[in-house]
Amino acid sequence: MELITAKEREYLRELAKKQQEYAGEERNLEAIKLWKQHNSFRGSKPPVVIEEVGFWEQIRPRFYCSSQMGRFIEDKLLQATVPISLIGDDRIIEDYFSIDAPIGTDTYGIIMKRDMAEGAENVGYRDVYAIEDLEEDLEKLRPSKFYFDEEKMKRDVDICSDVLGDILPVRAENHTLDWSGIAERMIHLMSMENLCIAMYDCPDKVHEFVKFITDDLLSFAKWQEEQGLLTPNWNMQRCCGISYAITDELPKEEKKNTELAKGRTDIKLEDQWVNTNAQETVVISKDMYKDFFLPHYKRLAQEFGLVYYGCCEPVHTVFEDGLDQIENLRKLSISPWCDEELIAEQLRGKKIIYSRKISPNYIGVGRDLNEEAFRAHIRKTLDTAKGLEVEILSRDVYMLNGNVEKLARSVNIIREEIER
Repeated sequence: MELITAKEREYLRELAKKQQEYAGEERNLEAIKLWKQHNSFRGSKPPVVIEEVGFWEQIRPRFYCSSQMGRFIEDKLLQATVPISLIGDDRIIEDYFSIDAPIGTDTYGIIMKRDMAEGAENVGYRDVYAIEDLEEDLEKLRPSKFYFDEEKMKRDVDICSDVLGDILPVRAENHTLDWSGIAERMIHLMSMENLCIAMYDCPDKVHEFVKFITDDLLSFAKWQEEQGLLTPNWNMQRCCGISYAITDELPKEEKKNTELAKGRTDIKLEDQWVNTNAQETVVISKDMYKDFFLPHYKRLAQEFGLVYYGCCEPVHTVFEDGLDQIENLRKLSISPWCDEELIAEQLRGKKIIYSRKISPNYIGVGRDLNEEAFRAHIRKTLDTAKGLEVEILSRDVYMLNGNVEKLARSVNIIREEIER
């Protein structure tokens, strides 16, 4: 691996000092307080976050580092610091530097292939499906084997600590369970069209398929618990997409070690949030969702402490006598395709946070922000969900069309409407 140069090291340390400074600022301390109170239903106002991942390449400064590890560190430090001045939302800045622990699976013993669209800004892809005919091909899958490359983790921690450790502590974090969708895993193996046809042609095989995927996911999770590989996702982490999960309700009891870089942890699944969804099931009826999928989502959820459910699916169609059976459901994604009035009524009196995903069209389509229309969009949410615990999130914005200023302006408009 190409070594980090002396000039790169000096530059990275200055970036780390900037992150450390931001982490200690009153703004950050207030954001931590805001999210913690909000997640315990004691919030004074809805927190606001605009996810930068989709348009990151359009706001990221040109890389200074040329070495592979130097550029990795630089990119993470820039992601922690650049959005603060450009967006100014309620994101939390961590007072440490994190790397992803190298934990994974061999994906059911098969090679999963994906054809990506050309172009750096193109997010399109097409899965090459392992299953064409469920009755014939399901037997291709076998329970996954799991791995943890502890030596690589230690090397990466040592490298990052050598550069930044006296400024920002370096932690290895496990994010493998952050996105635990059952239906999503199935769709990567089999086309949605063929899966829907199979629900009529061979429903027993579909039940077997859903059970296999859920069993495999739970085996992976429980293996990590047994091996001491779980790390906290109840502090400053985005473990619910872009919704911060900081809470006093987790972990369930005091822990001896929560830092994987210092040795195996004693964290349990019941100490964790799980983020799951079934957006791929929007094409089937509520009865079919309850028959094929709901029992397995309940089975997954019951292993964890708290649940964030949903992504882009309109959850109002499957909430009553459906998702409301998930006893530890704490946050529910209210997507742009959700009937806000209906789901707001369904949530009244329940200890479930109204996690509103605003439409990405206002920020992501066209150069200029239509402030009047955007303001009306936000006002509708706030009026509809009045009396509920609300958070306002923006995701799936991929193009800014050269107008970075509309990021901060959109946050200001949201806050003006909140204070209205």
